[in-house]
Amino acid sequence: MVNNPIVLKCGPRILNIDPDQVTHIQVDDYLCTVHCEGSNSHSCCQSLKKLAKELPDNFQRISRSCIINLSHVLELDVRNRSVRVSEDEWLAVSRSKWKNLKIKLKEHTSEFVLS
Repeated sequence: MVNNPIVLKCGPRILNIDPDQVTHIQVDDYLCTVHCEGSNSHSCCQSLKKLAKELPDNFQRISRSCIINLSHVLELDVRNRSVRVSEDEWLAVSRSKWKNLKIKLKEHTSEFVLS
């Protein structure tokens, strides 16, 4: 399945980003940062809500300020309610989004056994 690119307006530049390369998207105030595989990231002034509408189904909101790509989830920490998306990147999952995340992960992959 071919995903449409995510279109980001970053200052004077317009970027087309492959959604499969995106690990997660975070927002801090009005600055939205799209984190990609490796150490690439792109920042833009765009709302998370607007950006979420452009994303394919394998993306899941885990808090008010973060969306993750389920294909990049490496590990879940049930005790701390967090998810690891790269070697050194742990993201907190809000209490209200935790159950939904587990359901979506079960649907997305059979590698996770969740209780």
